[in-house]
Amino acid sequence: MRERLAAMKESGVTTLNITPIAGDHKGRLALIEKIKAMAADL
Repeated sequence: MRERLAAMKESGVTTLNITPIAGDHKGRLALIEKIKAMAADL
């Protein structure tokens, strides 16, 4: 996933539209936070 985020950033992508798939709201939030943290580290 990090490699994909890096490639998107290199190509000029500034906005991501993600659809977290998890069994509950807490799980979906956790996935969003994980992707947010990965993107911030780039």
